[in-house]
Amino acid sequence: MLFPLFGLFFLLTLIGLPIVFAIGVAGAGTFLFFSGQPGFVVAQKMIGGIDSFPFLAVPFFVFAGICMEAGGISLRIVNFANALVGAIRGGLAQVAIVTSMIFAGISGSGVADASAVGSVLIPSMRQKGFNPAFSAALIAAAGSIGMIIPPSMLMIVYGSLTGVSIGALFVGGIVPGVLIGLGLMIYSYFYAKKENYPVEPSASFGELWRSFRSAFWALLTPVLIVGGILAGVFTATEAGAVAAIYAFVISAFVYRELPLAGLKEIFVKSAVVTASVLLVISFAAIFSYIMAIEQVPAAMRGFLFSISSNKFAILGLIVGMLIILGCVIETMVIIIILVPVLAPIGAAVGFDPVQFGVLMVIALNLGGITPPVGVLLFLTSSLAGTGLARTSRHIAPMIPIFIIVMALIAFVPQTVTYLPSVFIR
Repeated sequence: MLFPLFGLFFLLTLIGLPIVFAIGVAGAGTFLFFSGQPGFVVAQKMIGGIDSFPFLAVPFFVFAGICMEAGGISLRIVNFANALVGAIRGGLAQVAIVTSMIFAGISGSGVADASAVGSVLIPSMRQKGFNPAFSAALIAAAGSIGMIIPPSMLMIVYGSLTGVSIGALFVGGIVPGVLIGLGLMIYSYFYAKKENYPVEPSASFGELWRSFRSAFWALLTPVLIVGGILAGVFTATEAGAVAAIYAFVISAFVYRELPLAGLKEIFVKSAVVTASVLLVISFAAIFSYIMAIEQVPAAMRGFLFSISSNKFAILGLIVGMLIILGCVIETMVIIIILVPVLAPIGAAVGFDPVQFGVLMVIALNLGGITPPVGVLLFLTSSLAGTGLARTSRHIAPMIPIFIIVMALIAFVPQTVTYLPSVFIR
């Protein structure tokens, strides 16, 4: 069934059908006409694909991110980041990275981070003389941290499919996310020095304190989410519910920038985003089921071991494949289809499940900021008014930062396993 499955998928993609529907039609069509099993199995697999308790976290985190974006959170975080790091060479570039890292702990979505940060900072960076293509590339790269630093939608899906603790994945993503952010800051420093980009005026202690006080309740959100999980107060799924309630309360009643009349629009937007995510998961479940029937996991494992028995060589092949696929297919689709195939291989060669999961997420994020599909690149290029080709040239020097962090995780597993071993029981 693999030939009709992939043949139909690529055909539908080539004629312009959105990838999510191409996967659904290809999977359902192949199953109905070639499997010999009754048609109701398709519906069973679609429903079973999303019938998982951890997936309850998805609508909660989506609502929290949208609610805080609409409630004036973005500007407060930008102002605090500006007071904190604006005086470093690169000025607003450093602000963009720090803001993305903070916002990553709220939304769980790279697209939400890049949209919120880019809409505020790209016009300001243009006014300060920054190359718009550089600004777009930097915010796309920084926005990808939103899927690494907890909460992370990709990690929720990975944990749901593999049974790996989502809390452990969340905590394991903290250090790599921070390292990528620091790497981008160092690169921005030298690039800004080369281009003679301006810095922002140094903030006095009073200004820093006022910006911190203004953003305090927003900054408390990632502390609440991660701290609650580390302390064992609630699970990652329950953390989503807590984040949603907290986001609504501070946006509507503390900052008072979210009118109750606008709540309907937020609910509708959250429902649309959640439905799109779950629809991808549901359709991809059929695809994954067919691959399981055709024993693709065993075949791929045999293929990789026929090339090399070295765990790092196998990991390099897997990471390379994920990056290439991430260039042309949406990351959520890839992780749903390939996690059941690749996770057992990672375990077989001796990688810790949390370590391997974080590596998969970073590799997919790297592919997701690489042309031709790169959703974040399209988004930030649109915000900056630059062509994708111009933005892509500026994203290229940032790619080694992600590769270096992945190499560190591969050779020093404690980078991601230490914190979960201490805090997650």
